[in-house]
Amino acid sequence: MDSASPLDAMAPFLAGALEGLAGADVEAHRRAEAELAALFAGAPLGLAVFDRALRYQRVNEVMASFKGVPPEAHLGRTLAEMLPERAAVLEPIHRRVLETGEPLLDQEIELRGRDYLASYFPVRIAGEIVGVASLVQDHTERRRVERGLALLARAGEALMGELDTGARLGRLAHLLVPDLADVASVFLTDDRGEIELVETWALDPAQRAFTVARARRHHPAQDLPQGVAQVIRRGQSELIAEISDAHLVAAAHDAEDLAALRRFGPCAWMGVPIRARGRTLGALSLSRGSSGAGARGYDASHLALAEELARRAAVALENAQLFELAERERRRAEEAGRLKDEFLANLSHELRTPLTAILGWSRVLRTRALPDDKRARALESIERNALAQARLVEDLLDISRILGGQLTLERGSVELGRVIETALAAARPAAVAKGLRVVSVIDPRGATLCGDAERLRQVVANLLSNAVKFTPAGGSIEVHLERDGTSARLVVSDTGQGIRRDFLPHAFDRFRQADGGLTRAHGGLGVGLSIARSLIELHGGTLDAHSAGEGHGATFTVRVPLAPG
Repeated sequence: MDSASPLDAMAPFLAGALEGLAGADVEAHRRAEAELAALFAGAPLGLAVFDRALRYQRVNEVMASFKGVPPEAHLGRTLAEMLPERAAVLEPIHRRVLETGEPLLDQEIELRGRDYLASYFPVRIAGEIVGVASLVQDHTERRRVERGLALLARAGEALMGELDTGARLGRLAHLLVPDLADVASVFLTDDRGEIELVETWALDPAQRAFTVARARRHHPAQDLPQGVAQVIRRGQSELIAEISDAHLVAAAHDAEDLAALRRFGPCAWMGVPIRARGRTLGALSLSRGSSGAGARGYDASHLALAEELARRAAVALENAQLFELAERERRRAEEAGRLKDEFLANLSHELRTPLTAILGWSRVLRTRALPDDKRARALESIERNALAQARLVEDLLDISRILGGQLTLERGSVELGRVIETALAAARPAAVAKGLRVVSVIDPRGATLCGDAERLRQVVANLLSNAVKFTPAGGSIEVHLERDGTSARLVVSDTGQGIRRDFLPHAFDRFRQADGGLTRAHGGLGVGLSIARSLIELHGGTLDAHSAGEGHGATFTVRVPLAPG
């Protein structure tokens, strides 16, 4: 504080009144005594005058209230007798003023959990220092505000920087000890609504270890009338100014837990929700023990400060989540762009390959005569490649229809067993050419569906084509169809190269390929499985993939509802 503080402003009046007591004139003495009495009675500050032995000579009501003892009980007693807990600090200050004759201004003193600002002045009578006058102002609320603002500023810095949510909240918990708590904990809720401890910090390492171990053993109790779980569920702050043994008994899980709570448990507790956009993300739990900073307890001003800290933590969490969402969207857009580029490159390759063969044989046929056998071979190649190109175009059209919601089914009564046999007959020559063993087991009871026979054949043909394509020579393919309650279950499995575990969740994504180079070597655009799943879903069914990993084959399971009756 500066020289214009209330303490310093009152000092000249006090000094003048005390100097006036030394006057010889009786009337002047009486007037000085009255002024001094009025000053002591009306001053909003604590006033006391000590003699050279540091015995109280005068004390006003405000000064006496700091100790909680009447003014008259001070008179004649020494500073050490009245304030033994602070005598080691206060006596040297008074003696320095007596010895030097210089005032000591704006000294910060702590007494019984409260903050005071004190100034000390020599008392002179006829030029001789006969004592010390002290002027004391309760500075607790102002200091609390100053500390609160400083804490908020540091909290703002702690909640910035790292994107990791746990690291931010961990720094906040560290920051709150010991300024606002002996133990500070941060809890967050996960996607399932479970409450998880993010970080705990404490003055006492043993108390921290107890708090962390207890949170891991027992999630915050949902059945207690107060506590972290209730703060999160209700989205409202709670303050327990004094925790009784009954509180500990209610919170304990067993006798051992109760004994530990009585040893490490707090004497005061606050819980404040961390809320953003109307949703409770977690809570701050702050407590003070039975000694040290904990002796102060908590009041409404502490709760208001904790709520502001929680609000800032919520803003930081929300900002971090928004940044993470933006990052995910950016990565998704980059991945989509990469997949698009790969798909376009693959599409160019797949279209160019049959087109090259068609153009090549067409030019040969136009430029020179060929023997009948070579002519037949040329026409066969042109037809085969034209059909391959037509299939590619049809796949692209199917994808376009699916994306536009325009793909429709021509429904009718379909015997799924016959559809599978037709697809097997078409796939068997390619399997035989690779030396693959194909085994089929069709449920003799039959499986009649209400669906599109051609689209179902397309699904089975795609699954068989993939099995043939990715199964090395000497391998095997098995096809099983069985009735499963009100559904038909089709399983196509192979002993081929399998699917990587990390790629399995993306097996049905459009345009995504586990290995672009390998897939191009085998042909295809990487849309077949996506089309197949969409077709099965249009039939009200499901298509799933399973693989134990590379080199362990793959299994595709189709479930579709049977026709009623």
